[in-house]
Amino acid sequence: MYEMLVGVPPFYSANVNHMYKKILNAPLRLPPFLSPNTRSILTRLLDRDVSRRLGHNGAAEIKQHPFFAGMDWERVYHKEIPVEFIPNVQHGQLDTGNIDAEFKYQNALDTPEDNPVISKLNFSQFTYVKPNSGNLTMLPH
Repeated sequence: MYEMLVGVPPFYSANVNHMYKKILNAPLRLPPFLSPNTRSILTRLLDRDVSRRLGHNGAAEIKQHPFFAGMDWERVYHKEIPVEFIPNVQHGQLDTGNIDAEFKYQNALDTPEDNPVISKLNFSQFTYVKPNSGNLTMLPH
């Protein structure tokens, strides 16, 4: 939510180790253009103390925050709220025209096969099926 509203993650650094340190220790900096309710919800969602974090007691407390005042959650659930922005898609599902070139031409990074976390996961109950759209889907057996 912070990134969507501000344009960058809250503790961003190009240096990953520095970013991790900021996540653990740096104060949350909120731009002055954010409204008081926006500042409040972001501060509460990013509270390092899980017991105080907004949502710790369930989604209802997030939905009841003043940031969402006037939100008709029943209409949201039934997808009855019109979207404010519909991207221009000219070439079907595979259109990448709305993706910044910086990301389109980066090399893909694979998870190493010898990754100890991945190697402990059991994917034997899943198989890959290629639907007509050309996308890969992971389905249970």
